[in-house]
Amino acid sequence: MDRFLEQYNREYVKKVMINQQEIFKQQVRELHRLYKVQKMLMIETNYKFRQTYDESIVDCKLKECDIDLTLSIGCKMSSES
Repeated sequence: MDRFLEQYNREYVKKVMINQQEIFKQQVRELHRLYKVQKMLMIETNYKFRQTYDESIVDCKLKECDIDLTLSIGCKMSSES
């Protein structure tokens, strides 16, 4: 009887371990999937940030250009030789 219980316990433990291994594999797959999604979201967010940042730089450069043009016109007018 003890031998039967011992064999039963081994089979039971083996099944539990195999089940846990499958659960672990699923968790690792899900972790990798979530990592990929997070990475895509970060790339998308970074792209949107850069696009907004680049537009603000262009706006600032246009304003600086207007200022430079105004200043250069003012400088031309003040240089009377």
